[in-house]
Amino acid sequence: MTMTIAGRSTLALLLLALSACAKVPSAEPVAPSAPATPLAAYQIVDNLCERLDHAWLQELAGVPPKLKTFEPLPGKENHGMCHAGAGSTDRRTLILVRISTTVERAEPADIGLPKNARQLSGVGDRAWIKFGKPITHPNEQFGGETTLRIDDLMVAAGPARVSVTISLDAPSVPEESAAEALLTAYARRSLELMAGGQ
Repeated sequence: MTMTIAGRSTLALLLLALSACAKVPSAEPVAPSAPATPLAAYQIVDNLCERLDHAWLQELAGVPPKLKTFEPLPGKENHGMCHAGAGSTDRRTLILVRISTTVERAEPADIGLPKNARQLSGVGDRAWIKFGKPITHPNEQFGGETTLRIDDLMVAAGPARVSVTISLDAPSVPEESAAEALLTAYARRSLELMAGGQ
């Protein structure tokens, strides 16, 4: 698959302007399992991205990440969204981390199970993970090639739901095991903070 300079410029704007992206479609619900942790009183954290560890992002891009928190829409105070993004100075590496949180009025929170996703254990009460197909394309503006991959994780714990998406366009992308570790670390810490953790 080829990508023009204009196409990659559009991608850079999408990743680094920290704009909202489309939701992952859901299909059949994941069967609930026994709660992994005692029921907690979850709430939306206003400064969630500021309290998460983005050290890996700076190490990979070579610059501090830019954070953005989106104000909830009227009547949607039980939803939260924030982004962390970074781009290397040579623009060969572009990264966007998108975190969306919800506290449902009733539990358990529904997370569905999209096509090509697999159920994941060890985080929350129910979870699934989905790795995007790597797309390698020529970097005509800077020479060489870069690879784009978008990975998603959805977790439910009682009435709380956390969605984490990592979009990475770089000379190389991490192994799926490394991406899974990053996604689950974001989700676990987000749930911990939503439950009142420090």
